[in-house]
Amino acid sequence: MKARVLFEKVAPEIVPVDNPLEAYKMFAGRVMAWLGLMEQLLADVKSPRYRGATAEQVRGEVQLYERAMDRANTVLGTYAKLNIDERLTRISEQQAHTMVTAVTAALQAAGLSADQQLLVRGALARQLRALPASERDGA
Repeated sequence: MKARVLFEKVAPEIVPVDNPLEAYKMFAGRVMAWLGLMEQLLADVKSPRYRGATAEQVRGEVQLYERAMDRANTVLGTYAKLNIDERLTRISEQQAHTMVTAVTAALQAAGLSADQQLLVRGALARQLRALPASERDGA
């Protein structure tokens, strides 16, 4: 019941994934954050085991930490195999090339002289550098 209520809160915000590589990169970051949280949780544990009613038990914190390590290993291994950083870089380079080609064509279509085109390109470069990184990268 609680899961359904929680899902209903999130459900209106669900949108299709446009960039699965970027989504996986963010997921890998969450996995690492979870691993860090589990490490902090484990710092307070005095012993990995405790005596239960019928037998010795492994603490839940230890099990959560172990699962977090396994998950991080799996996600990071997949991340490396997929060369996600390299692919994202190539996509950014392709987008930049497309933008330069479009701006060049627009400047020529507007009938600007070579000197005017150079001035516009310089102004555009300054404006792009002034943007926060998140806006420059399309995030």
